[in-house]
Amino acid sequence: MTGHPLADLRLGLRLTAAAGRSGLARLMLVTVGVGLGVCLLLLVLTAVPALAARQDRTAWQSTTATTVTAPHGIARADGVWWLANHDHYQGRDVLRVYLAAAGPAAPVPPGLTRLPEPGQIAASPALTRLLDAAPADELGARLPGRVTTTIDPAGLASPDELVAFVGATPEQVRAWGGVQVPAFATHPATIIINGYARIMLIVLASGLLLPVVVFIGMVTRIDAARREQRLAAIRLVGGTNGQLAGITGIETGLAAVAGVLAGWVGYLAARPIVVALVTFDGLHFYPADVAVPAGQLVAVLCAVPVAAVVASAVALRRVRVSPLGVTRGATRRAPGRWRLAVPAAGFAGLVAVVALRSAGGTTANSGAVEAISAVSLLLVLVGIAVAGVWACIAVARTLARLARRTPALIAARRLAADPQATYRAIAGVVLATFVTGMFAGVTPDPDAKALENSQLRPGVVELLPGGQPAGQITQLVQRLGRTAGVRRILTVRTGSRPGTIAVSCADLATAISVSCAGGQPVRTTNGLPPRGLAGVSGLIAAKETGPVHALYVFTRDGTAGEDRIRTTTATLLPAAQTDTRTDQVQLDTRQLRELNTGLRTGTAFVMLVAACSLTVAALGALIERRRTFALLRAAGMQLAELRGMVLLETVLPLAVTVVTSALLGLATAAAISRAGGQPWQPPGLGYPLTTAGALLATIAVTAVTLPLIDITTRPQQVHFA
Repeated sequence: MTGHPLADLRLGLRLTAAAGRSGLARLMLVTVGVGLGVCLLLLVLTAVPALAARQDRTAWQSTTATTVTAPHGIARADGVWWLANHDHYQGRDVLRVYLAAAGPAAPVPPGLTRLPEPGQIAASPALTRLLDAAPADELGARLPGRVTTTIDPAGLASPDELVAFVGATPEQVRAWGGVQVPAFATHPATIIINGYARIMLIVLASGLLLPVVVFIGMVTRIDAARREQRLAAIRLVGGTNGQLAGITGIETGLAAVAGVLAGWVGYLAARPIVVALVTFDGLHFYPADVAVPAGQLVAVLCAVPVAAVVASAVALRRVRVSPLGVTRGATRRAPGRWRLAVPAAGFAGLVAVVALRSAGGTTANSGAVEAISAVSLLLVLVGIAVAGVWACIAVARTLARLARRTPALIAARRLAADPQATYRAIAGVVLATFVTGMFAGVTPDPDAKALENSQLRPGVVELLPGGQPAGQITQLVQRLGRTAGVRRILTVRTGSRPGTIAVSCADLATAISVSCAGGQPVRTTNGLPPRGLAGVSGLIAAKETGPVHALYVFTRDGTAGEDRIRTTTATLLPAAQTDTRTDQVQLDTRQLRELNTGLRTGTAFVMLVAACSLTVAALGALIERRRTFALLRAAGMQLAELRGMVLLETVLPLAVTVVTSALLGLATAAAISRAGGQPWQPPGLGYPLTTAGALLATIAVTAVTLPLIDITTRPQQVHFA
């Protein structure tokens, strides 16, 4: 055979075109597998840029009196009077910012070209639409003036964000408790994308992608035996190892390039769907934010075909032994116990992080802790894949000792002869189970969490006046008493001793879930206290006449009544803070619900891919072993025995490894929680039921291929096997 590159290229193309329907089907499966992997990888890579873009655009919301001019900040010679109030309407966050120029060169916040004048309002598009639809006494009256300007996306986290810049005079903002700031902040006070978030995104991405990689590996091995025989024949007539690698690379490369293009198109098509459906903290993303950086995009599109070609070349090691290497089919070395060292090393790293946390060393060595955590989690994840092969050989040896019938003994010998092939078939399901278990353990049930941290009684609005003059607070109490739906108002005053409030325990218990005794520290039940009890250590006589600490307003009209109370408060005391039971529930559970929804969606996708991988593996095994099965049936083995043997080979190692990976996932979740300083509780009954259902579903997928045994092993087909 010639060794000219162009001749090898023509030969590779001719062999690919002449592969027939089975070859075309295999190439189509490789294309689909690579396309799924590329599409999912690109979508995962959009997470960090999307959150970072949101974080950068809303940095101005961290402005305080101590904000200084940053090197690239927004600053002028004059400052601006500033008062920000985080409000709520119907369970949605509303940010009201009162602004007044301190001079002709006052700074302007992002999203605006000029500051609003007194009586003018600059509102986000979503808030503008909401103001037109909501009753004025529930929302519109909180914003004095008329909307004259729309805030641009440069100053908004999301197209759904409710933000209003309210124009006022310097005297008004100063009287309400505002401060003069020299510039708007350019760095957020709360970092969304921190080291821990990056670690979790890396682990989540790995957990989602590994089953896809397994699927790609399975589809590339369809009809592998016949393909290796064809390549060995080329080797017999003078083909070199380099030519075999070139031919295989052309075959796989064509499918990989097609898959990359399909994955890129799928990513472009999925971006609008992600923008429409995915939320973070209750807000959607701007379309421009959901995009992979150009460098990462080029790297993925170029690296995936190269990786696929390299993987196909590595798979030719059996053919490279000699031209007759495939025919001899030498037995592979049994996997050793060293494979257990990989997940063990990962767990050791997590234990080290927990120890550092207990010793108080996580703050001083935060960078090292994040690195150890990331490496440890990846070692555990990779270790599940590496140690799974050893688990299969352990199952085979146990089955061989317990076997009493021929099908069980043959199944045990088959597992022992090629545990790698067995684990490849079930690896996708095993990895999906581990990832599900890990995230089920670190994300508490959002509804239970909401109940734990909901301290205010239903229908109660907590109002913190924030040191406003007594006359204005008295006027507010009178106005609230005339507001529709208000039943009564509980006034809590500041005690004469530091850290105390003047209110009777019985009265306080009508507004907040507390357990208290006169003069003793207040102990809240069911979790964290509301803001009004922060720093409070005890109660004293209710006859005290100190400044008003908090007002608890009781309404009978649900959220509409709560919003009317907020509106009345905002018109008289713009700086006052208000909270309700609904606010506490949503603040604590919104992101948890989004995370749980995302995990369920990702798990469903991964389980679907894993089921496809298992189906492809089962079909490939039947194709490669049809000669053996046909001869066994011709020798007298019953069809039911053949089916039982196939089920044993798949179901037994599948059940053992799935249960083990689920337990390892929960153990990893416990370590992650302890490393983060959070208590850990096992997930509820829903998780084991879901795991059991997934296991039964995968077994059912395997059973779908059993009827093919009858078709491929009929006696009249033996001479074709």
